[in-house]
Amino acid sequence: MHPVGIAIFGAGASGRQLAAASYRVACDYKDDDDAPNLMTVVDRDGAKAAELVHRFKFARWRVQSAIVLEDQEVHLAVISERDTDRLMHAAANAGKRLHLECHPFDKAIDAELIGIVERANVMVNVSYRHFTNPSIVLLREMVASGELGTVIQIRARLTAGEGLSCVEGLSEQSAPSENSIKSAFLAVLAIARKVLGEIGAVSFRCGSQRANPRHVALRFESGANGTIEMCDAFLGAGPSFQIEIQGTRGAIAFNTYEPGFLRFQKRNGSVGIGEPGTVFPASSHFPSNVHWEFRNPHFSSIELKAIELATLLGAKSASDPSFANLRDALRIQALINAALADARSHPFAV
Repeated sequence: MHPVGIAIFGAGASGRQLAAASYRVACDYKDDDDAPNLMTVVDRDGAKAAELVHRFKFARWRVQSAIVLEDQEVHLAVISERDTDRLMHAAANAGKRLHLECHPFDKAIDAELIGIVERANVMVNVSYRHFTNPSIVLLREMVASGELGTVIQIRARLTAGEGLSCVEGLSEQSAPSENSIKSAFLAVLAIARKVLGEIGAVSFRCGSQRANPRHVALRFESGANGTIEMCDAFLGAGPSFQIEIQGTRGAIAFNTYEPGFLRFQKRNGSVGIGEPGTVFPASSHFPSNVHWEFRNPHFSSIELKAIELATLLGAKSASDPSFANLRDALRIQALINAALADARSHPFAV
């Protein structure tokens, strides 16, 4: 990691979370020569920006983004606002690293932005939920090491708490609801791709009755298959999505409601051996040079966002595999859009 000046664009709910996460990272790195600098909070509402500056010890606030992008002390533009195509283009053109909270389905990522980013050779992180979670890093490591054997299938189950309840009368007027649903898919597909490699195809199968889960079928280029089930009822203790990966030698489960650990069971084919055990990530699965004092077995949303920002700050190049880039995001978006076009009935409709 090296010294990076951070500017937060947008002082709404997402901006507050990002400011708190940035403050957490700055505190954890405060004894290092390359500790990140909390430079600026930008929002058209100066009072909101000033509040975050005071609470999280940023140096200043601004209402005009152009002035901040000209600041040579600002290296990372953390963009939480929606409908910010112009801001993203301007930040990339200014040579800033980008952290984008808005998902591709918000229509904020386009070919023009990709061109600007590649010409400027700047690093970009498209925020996927749990993508840099140490538990997911551990999960990928267990799959890659062969500890699970040959992966047979992956299954994800998403509950109403993730925006996947039956949506009455979904139409063009309810686009935000549809975007929320698609964003949840992005998170699952990004994690699946991070763990098992490229996804070759996505297809939808809808339940015949309102109470039935709706299914998404996945096919990986490795030959593994998977399903995503959209459920109306909570699974487990609260709103969550669960990911289970089954291999010939073991099975592993991850629940976003309990994101600080995995559940692992040895298997002989389809037969479980013994009781499932709990597996915690080690310090090597966290961003380097930090003594993270998290409350196991739970990570708060701020802590998870701090891990994501620290991972981006420590990345060495635009091709660093630790975070998701624009082409990853657009490739997953294209898979979902193709599946939507092929679906006989709208998979998100009742």
